[in-house]
Amino acid sequence: MVRTMTGALVLSAFLAGCGGAETTETDPGPSGHALKLDVSFKDKGGEVAFLTPSNTVVTRPASELAGKPYLIATFEAGFSSGNDAPIDHVWGTIPDSLAVSYSTPATYEDGPYDIVFVGYLSTEITQETQDGPPEQSPPAAGGDIASFTLSSERIREGDPKSPPGTLRLNVEGADASVAIENRTPDDPDNGEQALAAFNDTVLLIP
Repeated sequence: MVRTMTGALVLSAFLAGCGGAETTETDPGPSGHALKLDVSFKDKGGEVAFLTPSNTVVTRPASELAGKPYLIATFEAGFSSGNDAPIDHVWGTIPDSLAVSYSTPATYEDGPYDIVFVGYLSTEITQETQDGPPEQSPPAAGGDIASFTLSSERIREGDPKSPPGTLRLNVEGADASVAIENRTPDDPDNGEQALAAFNDTVLLIP
């Protein structure tokens, strides 16, 4: 799913910036905890602005997002893109509210996991694709959007590295959650703002 994105989104010119995920104390239920992802798209005047991997800001009409298919999938930490099957996955369509929330079943034991979001704004997704193996779903291509973070803050010492385009979640006796949005710097020439905008974000693939 993200094997093309793995190469396209490597931003070697940047250092890992800040970023974080929330951990909330909840009833673990009978078998474990859940992973949660919230994706929100902020629009201004009906336009949604995205960063591209080259640090360029590109806008899309909000109307082009609503109704488009997306895929969210969770994996064992350090999974092999395009080869390893996800633990859980869900297909959906971006609603008019431009906000997506997903929670897995509460079956995750303590440990590190990776989660990925891909929004198919340009790539055609058929019912056959959605019914097929999720690890064989199309990678984010030109015009599509995908989760991304530069931060390695949530990768603990000794844990597998996280492939580019994925977000790390750590289950530690509670549900683990992360929120991402289409971040852009107020000042594109401000290096600190640019770095921060590449953390827990949604990028547009040119």
